[in-house]
Amino acid sequence: MILRIYNGGVLEVFWREPGVVSWSHASAMRYLSRFRRDREGLRGLREFLSQRDIPAAVRQMSDEHVLRRAAALVSTRQVVVAQYRFTQRWPGTGVLLGSRHDAVLLLWHQNLNLVKDTTHAIKWLERIGQVINQLSTPDGKDRKDGNKLQQELNDHKRELQQVRTMAATAPGVPDYSNLEDLGFLKQIQRLLLAGDLIPIYHRPTGHVDSVPGSQPVATPQAQRSSPDREQIQDTATFDTDHPAVAQAGALINAAQNGVPFCEVCAKAARGHAA
Repeated sequence: MILRIYNGGVLEVFWREPGVVSWSHASAMRYLSRFRRDREGLRGLREFLSQRDIPAAVRQMSDEHVLRRAAALVSTRQVVVAQYRFTQRWPGTGVLLGSRHDAVLLLWHQNLNLVKDTTHAIKWLERIGQVINQLSTPDGKDRKDGNKLQQELNDHKRELQQVRTMAATAPGVPDYSNLEDLGFLKQIQRLLLAGDLIPIYHRPTGHVDSVPGSQPVATPQAQRSSPDREQIQDTATFDTDHPAVAQAGALINAAQNGVPFCEVCAKAARGHAA
């Protein structure tokens, strides 16, 4: 799903396919076997593998070998499998497999900037919460900037409604329809930090992030999930001691590595690296 944030910036969000983080090779193989008789699905898998393997070698692989190769990448967490149902994606983001109503999106893990992009998503959600709180005070709408805040909130809510729709139609996602906006924002933040919701942020050309602590950064027009995305030089968007950055980075890295997080150890490691 494509959301517009930060003066025209684009945030893509996708639900992680349930169970993919801990899948074994056998379970990943069973899952991908749905494409065994799907020629379009197998063609998509070959296209995806060709982004890392030698294309000529991938073309010569048998269908069974293609499935096993893809299953090995999923089970070793080199590939993230995301749900993709009746939504949109940025050109070049991953490879789509399956039919429109039951499609999955394959993403190379090394193309994702999970810590940074999660921080962008959380800052956007926090900003919505701030505007809601400012307008909910007794004199909120009478403020000099009340009209401006209300227009900003309306813009944010249009995007937030898309997230609500996405949550309501995604398999394996709890029902959040009874939550007010502030409660819903907290749940989305929790899902982002847990890795259940995958964010991909694209900065617009000629803009800088309108977030406290941001630095002007010139970026290409189409920063997207492609093999060279990790090679794009990018300066820090937020201060290194910003709580959201530390929280997102620590929890995501700990979850991916399967080790408990220790704040003291993390600080010591940063000091040693410096």
